[in-house]
Amino acid sequence: VPLPNGGSLVIEQTEALVSIDVNGGHGMLGHGTSQQQAILDVNLVAARQ
Repeated sequence: VPLPNGGSLVIEQTEALVSIDVNGGHGMLGHGTSQQQAILDVNLVAARQ
């Protein structure tokens, strides 16, 4: 599932669980953006999705 910020969600379902992988994409780290802030931002976008 593509995200508006360039990231993506990969959802896989098995018999035991559903896994959701949140990928930040190439544009995750902008100028002056810390790694922690970039991770928070992509997770917030993913949560809204």
